[in-house]
Amino acid sequence: MADARDTMVLDAEREMSKAKDKEDRLLRLQRIAKALNSELHLDRLLAIIVDHVIELAGAERAFLVLGKAGEEPSVRVARNFEREEVAAPEEAFSRNIVEQVLRSGQPILAANAVEDPRFQEFLSINAIRARSVLAIPLVVRGTAIGAVYVDNRLQKGAFTAVELQTLSSLADHAAIAIENSRLYEENERRARELEVLN
Repeated sequence: MADARDTMVLDAEREMSKAKDKEDRLLRLQRIAKALNSELHLDRLLAIIVDHVIELAGAERAFLVLGKAGEEPSVRVARNFEREEVAAPEEAFSRNIVEQVLRSGQPILAANAVEDPRFQEFLSINAIRARSVLAIPLVVRGTAIGAVYVDNRLQKGAFTAVELQTLSSLADHAAIAIENSRLYEENERRARELEVLN
């Protein structure tokens, strides 16, 4: 009888811990969404997004890539967990995975990308020796405008369904903030052109 009670208490404590973790993630997402919506300059916004992505996912590195399916995607920000720029970012991530995410509009999660049969033909995976990979599309009005790509080259299984769900929520906020920033900067450019004409 005591063992059953102890098990029930442990189960209740585990469930409370999970609920607390989920509440903490939601509060962090709320604070991040507020920060994203308050930044109107695209370059600063992209850096803020990447820093939060690394923090939320516990990633070694993160890349924010902009471009639509059929276009050449461009790395706009690439940083590591110490907020240092990634050297040669265009060659430091799997372009094939990002292109697949842009085409499909669906995220990709790999616990061990080097051994994952889905990526055996992707030379970039073997070149960068990526273990854990998570790529999430940035979608605005049904169209992928870019992707967030995170990896860990040392640890297998670094990302789970929890990080997938959390980063997907962040990506939804980020895509809207990016679009708003682009519109703001376009309006600023037009206002300057009008000033010159007048």
